[in-house]
Amino acid sequence: MLKKHIFNKITFTAGSLAIILALFACSTSQKTETKPENTDNRVLEIETTAPVEFSEGTTKPEEIVKENKRFEYPVTDKSQKTIASLSDSHLQKMPVTQFGEVWAYLMANETKFYSPDYPITDIGFFGAGLSTFGKLVDVPARSKMPQTSARVHMVVIDNSRALTHFVLDPEFKLRQTLISSLLKAAEPYDGLQIDFELVSADDKEHYWSFLKELKNGLRKDQMLSVAIPARTKQLKHDAYDYAKISQIVDRIVVMAYDEHWATSAPGAVASMEWCNNVMAYSAKVIPQEKLIMGLPFYGRAWSNDDTAGAYKFSSVDRLFRGENAKGPLSEDTEISPVTIDHGIPTFTVSKNVTYTFYFDNAWSTSRRLQMYKNGGVKNVGFWRLGQEDPDIWQLLQIEK
Repeated sequence: MLKKHIFNKITFTAGSLAIILALFACSTSQKTETKPENTDNRVLEIETTAPVEFSEGTTKPEEIVKENKRFEYPVTDKSQKTIASLSDSHLQKMPVTQFGEVWAYLMANETKFYSPDYPITDIGFFGAGLSTFGKLVDVPARSKMPQTSARVHMVVIDNSRALTHFVLDPEFKLRQTLISSLLKAAEPYDGLQIDFELVSADDKEHYWSFLKELKNGLRKDQMLSVAIPARTKQLKHDAYDYAKISQIVDRIVVMAYDEHWATSAPGAVASMEWCNNVMAYSAKVIPQEKLIMGLPFYGRAWSNDDTAGAYKFSSVDRLFRGENAKGPLSEDTEISPVTIDHGIPTFTVSKNVTYTFYFDNAWSTSRRLQMYKNGGVKNVGFWRLGQEDPDIWQLLQIEK
């Protein structure tokens, strides 16, 4: 059984923060105090840049569990911050970056994460999608959005390549019905955003004409925007042709995140070098006033273990012989005897597992913002509210 969580290494890389969290299997319930490296002065070196100071209000994971602490997230009380945050003194040294437009996505069931005090010009109100039959569903009522001076856009997402094909191809009756539904549902909003993330290259002409019909159907005071995957160059056969789409819509959110994803090797969600390449290409082909560089507020974690999954009998049998498909089991692996549960054989496998975390805080997000600003980007957007280090709002302003 895993008895405790211990932070055993903290590193920084490529403008994002990587925490490697080791979970150890312990045979005793005795608690041992283990400190993160360099916590005596709360300062760690980041590549060749100046040292970054972490919050003085560091709280160890063991202490949170021991005192049964409960926090209201995101944590804004300075005394409750951990070393995932910057110290106040370092935060005050960080530059404030200004942009003409600041977009942020907000889930309709998470409106508590929005504040009218945030420097946000546009809200992407999330929830609408397509049903199995290609019908518009889950449209959030505009009245659910808290009072705001920002423009509010209805966002419609679809992540099915097959379903997207059937609603885009004019050969099927679904297309016109969907267009009519979208235009009607968007009436209370300041704009409509299409977030179809798996459009087949073979459907590119259908996708572009679909956007044209939506643009022509919206009121003149409404905005049509799209969220599209990041590119560092033009692909030969691609529905997400930046230059072509920019001729149709009012804004393009380039989703410059998920450089590394759930099933990839561990790495930054949006490293500085990769983001710079995405920005350089985007700025070349998308007009400055239409380009919105998307930034992530979230991080990801990966483990070095792939034990979970479906097993054939020979693979189970192999475990009891001390090996798996990759070779001998690690020395720390423990396998329990086989028992019977509800008439079915069962057993457990215990071993040390290491998790690698990459995440963004105010420091790394601010660096990315500065890079975009220096690259001539006028507008930025964030996925999504409620996932951010709240300190970032002290480092961002709307350009007057």
